[in-house]
Amino acid sequence: MTTCKLCLNETKLCDSHIISELLYKDLYDEKHRFLEVEQNKSKVKLYQKGFREHLLCENCEGLFSGKEKYFSELLDHEFRNNFTQCIKVGDTYELFQFKDIDYHSVSHFMLSLVWRSIVSNIPVANGS
Repeated sequence: MTTCKLCLNETKLCDSHIISELLYKDLYDEKHRFLEVEQNKSKVKLYQKGFREHLLCENCEGLFSGKEKYFSELLDHEFRNNFTQCIKVGDTYELFQFKDIDYHSVSHFMLSLVWRSIVSNIPVANGS
């Protein structure tokens, strides 16, 4: 039992992902591992799951899961088929205009990633 970083209640905490597991998907190898290479060092570590810590209670974890589910479905199914316009900007960038996207859910998901990274005690997650 310890304090939930969101509601500040003293309760049992979940092993919360700092960065959503769905964002690691393309980093995994065939054995479901990804590499962490430490900056300015030659040390390499293998991980089977994204960075986690006991951060949120079950109720608060549930507040984030709906937005994460929406974003995951958006990436997996609708993202590629749901844009109405692609604008080329210079030689490097392309801008996409999307239709029928729940901006509220997407922005809450993105803000949850930033918030979890800020309150995390894991150095690799919060940039320490």
